[in-house]
Amino acid sequence: MILGNETGIRVLWTSCAPTETVSRCLDRETRPDVLLVDMSLGEKESGAWVCRRIRKSTSAVPILAMTAFSLDYYIKDASLSGAQGIVAKTDRAGMRHAIRTIASGGTWGPMFDTTTIAHIRLENQPTRKLLTGRESEAMNLAATGLRLRDVATRMNISESTVKTLIAKARSKLGATSLREAVAIWTGETDA
Repeated sequence: MILGNETGIRVLWTSCAPTETVSRCLDRETRPDVLLVDMSLGEKESGAWVCRRIRKSTSAVPILAMTAFSLDYYIKDASLSGAQGIVAKTDRAGMRHAIRTIASGGTWGPMFDTTTIAHIRLENQPTRKLLTGRESEAMNLAATGLRLRDVATRMNISESTVKTLIAKARSKLGATSLREAVAIWTGETDA
């Protein structure tokens, strides 16, 4: 347990199952004051997926993202996915302070929105409007199951350009893999 018996902080529950986490956060009886979510949960349902699913549904749960990896790598994904801040797993003092700040309605870092602003942004922003025309085209082709070199051929661009377009689309969609980005893009995670 990362927090253990920290003064004034009580762990209500833990979960390694992203869908269970979302369900508990949307249930008034099991909703935490602050959700601490690991950004590197897994391929299909990442920490960004958990944040996005909760934030699209409610502004009632403040979310603090955490990672054992580079904060710079995950900060944009955490922000775009509706978290109110991000901390390193090893920074216990920073984590305690961030939890208290976010629980009181604040944010942890300049890139982050309050729960209300993040909820409105995600609730009213169709996924497709996030991407440029070329990023959309690359995602549409990738969603059909084409390999990246085939997408490049169809778009009449290099494979490295396709990789760049897909990487930008993944970041904007808050996805950690092409598979997750395609699921978000095609609406499979919104069912």
